[in-house]
Amino acid sequence: RAGPLSGKKFGNPGEKLVKKKWNLDELPKFEKNFYQEHPDLARRTAQEVETYRRSKEITVRGHNCPKPVLNFYEANFPANVMDVIARQNFTEPTAIQAQ
Repeated sequence: RAGPLSGKKFGNPGEKLVKKKWNLDELPKFEKNFYQEHPDLARRTAQEVETYRRSKEITVRGHNCPKPVLNFYEANFPANVMDVIARQNFTEPTAIQAQ
């Protein structure tokens, strides 16, 4: 006799579902890079970036690494996120948050 959780009462309701076969060539291109550099970051010189990284002991590897954000405003967070940050009394990003 089947109990209420044995699965036999309903069987397998999805057994006739067919997996969709997507043609990736027909799908619109989707760019996952949402990063928008804040104007203050764009104006920051390579020397200023290097000085900040040294002061926070930040090491980066690779090419075209984004510049660190020195304050939360430069991160371009939406207003509701900035409100939470302000309520928590965070004044500046930690080194790992900055980079």
